[in-house]
Amino acid sequence: MSAPVQATDRWAEFRQSQREEFADSIIAAVSDPHAGALSVTEIVNRTGTSRKTFYKYFDSLSAAVVYTEKSVLRRLSDHAEAAVAIAASGRERLLAVLEDNGRVATKSPELFRFISFFDYTFRYTGIEEADQRAFDSAMRILYADAIDIFRAGQDDGSIRSDLEPEVTVAAISGAVIGLVQRHLAITSSSPNPQALLDMTALEIAAWRAFLS
Repeated sequence: MSAPVQATDRWAEFRQSQREEFADSIIAAVSDPHAGALSVTEIVNRTGTSRKTFYKYFDSLSAAVVYTEKSVLRRLSDHAEAAVAIAASGRERLLAVLEDNGRVATKSPELFRFISFFDYTFRYTGIEEADQRAFDSAMRILYADAIDIFRAGQDDGSIRSDLEPEVTVAAISGAVIGLVQRHLAITSSSPNPQALLDMTALEIAAWRAFLS
């Protein structure tokens, strides 16, 4: 009985790895200053696959880009897990996630360039309504996790009780991620890793003082 299950698992893993391969090609295309407008042709050329294979996994370019955005956010969340695990309070857990984003950006700036593309270009020009709804649903789940951490900080006394969780979490996330995006936009192909870390640390310190 175990063999069919194992075969099914391997097939599921293969399909997931192919989706991630497409996501990686989209991230690379968006970060490539010499690439033209993002298209299915560009994506399959980069992966060395066919349009038929692409459409086996995604109904449209819009669906593939939304999948890629969710994949990027999941990668950032997974990377931050270690930092969150050792944080001493709800406040420090929340700030640890955002501080980790700065560290990731120094090593993988293409992830944040893709987020900028998604936020400031694709959501206004290429996303389909059904995919927008799917993305909004995923973002609500992501923010719900951050809000739970925020409320845990209020419960343990590390975050002021007079702050409104939804508004404050949105403001902190926007400030820190926006700082990273702005630095990468200004420095283009030559970001300054230490400057980015220093600016992120200053931003986090300011929020720590505000939350306390």
